[in-house]
Amino acid sequence: MKILKYNLLLGLLAWTMAARGQQVEILYEGEEPIWLSEQHHFVWDKVLPLHFKAGKAVYEVRYAPKVFRLATETGFSSCFFVGDRDHVTVTVLNVDPLNIKVEGDISGAYFYELENVSREYTREKLKMTNEYMKAWLEKDTILQHWVNQWLKRFKLRRDSAYMEIVNRVMKKGRLEEILVKANMPLALKKEIVQDLKKEGKITGRLEEELDLYMKMYTPDYVYYFYYYPYVWQEQINLLSSNGEKRERLMNEVYRVMNQEFYNTLCNCLGEGMTREKLIDYVKNISDFDYCIGVHMELDEQIKRDSALNQLSERMEKMYQMRTGKAMGNFSSKTLEGKKVSLADYRGKYVLLDFWASWCGPCRRLLPKIRKLYEKYYATGKFDVLGVSKDVDREKWLRALKEENMAWNNILAKEASLEDPSQFESVMGLPQMVVVDPKGNIVLSVSGGDKWDQINKVIEDALEE
Repeated sequence: MKILKYNLLLGLLAWTMAARGQQVEILYEGEEPIWLSEQHHFVWDKVLPLHFKAGKAVYEVRYAPKVFRLATETGFSSCFFVGDRDHVTVTVLNVDPLNIKVEGDISGAYFYELENVSREYTREKLKMTNEYMKAWLEKDTILQHWVNQWLKRFKLRRDSAYMEIVNRVMKKGRLEEILVKANMPLALKKEIVQDLKKEGKITGRLEEELDLYMKMYTPDYVYYFYYYPYVWQEQINLLSSNGEKRERLMNEVYRVMNQEFYNTLCNCLGEGMTREKLIDYVKNISDFDYCIGVHMELDEQIKRDSALNQLSERMEKMYQMRTGKAMGNFSSKTLEGKKVSLADYRGKYVLLDFWASWCGPCRRLLPKIRKLYEKYYATGKFDVLGVSKDVDREKWLRALKEENMAWNNILAKEASLEDPSQFESVMGLPQMVVVDPKGNIVLSVSGGDKWDQINKVIEDALEE
């Protein structure tokens, strides 16, 4: 009887410890609503409202390991992991923007180390942009060889850093929790798994999850399904009814989605991706850094393949309007018939707003541009010039009347350009370009989610 009682108590204690070990405690003293989002099969498919009592909410994790993040009406927190033996505490430090402190998340620390390796590799690649483009445009084989050697060194350094972290993760028994979700090339993941299989150190569960990841987690999946609840407005409606907050949330969704799309595309390039598929993917890239980043991952033979001319041409065009380059002069007539040219704005910062009457995100940015214009125009150091990509002049005129913009506006198709191909580098709308008093581009960004960057650059320049 004593033995039975002892076993029952031991079992109850083990069950209690397991239950306590698979919990998330969220600490928050504010009043703004917060949700917990759970990832399942690489999709953020749950958004659960958190109810706080005495500044604390507790979520029981039924099946660990799991990945979570917090969500508010305007954005998301960084993700955190709950392993089989973890008791994780999340403290909300700030709501707008959402900032958290996580304690007890052992796997998350390694995950972000791997993320940092990936980010450093991307930064190192982009440092080579000017040399890479010079070699490519001028077909300089000597410079091209030198650039390729440096890119190989960056890749070897990255892979070595990945493996050093993976070895530490294995010693902690946390490989299953992070390897599948880590942002790493698929070829390297396969190599790690093959080595582990030879040593008999891999579980069937890890092998199954990694196999599922390799089959499912394609660029298509990221672009169309990774954030599908937001695309179809389900979670948007749940998280926010305020129009301005909804827009901020969607901007954040697309920012993260585009970054994840780029990372996934680069990591899948060596996995037998067809050229036709790659061309389809390229159509979704409107950021120069992402475009050249993909181009750098391809071998020379594939780069010169005529089937991929679209990727190369896209990169070449976008390079013309990149931060750090001089903006070529252009001129045209405004609605009132006044002739304006970019040269007229020398001596001040000018925001070139490439937009169109049919572009919803473009028109939603106009109140923000108007606010910036009203704040700084009177200083004589700042102005705005709108450049419409409308094909139909009447629609452009109607939009100008509806929006009542105080700054000059011209129609791109009617402009006289110093470089005839200059406006072709505008691959996505809205695109905003900040030109300094000397005519050099200090920032060029595409997408409605980039407004904070524009605002900061202008404020930093004019508030000095």
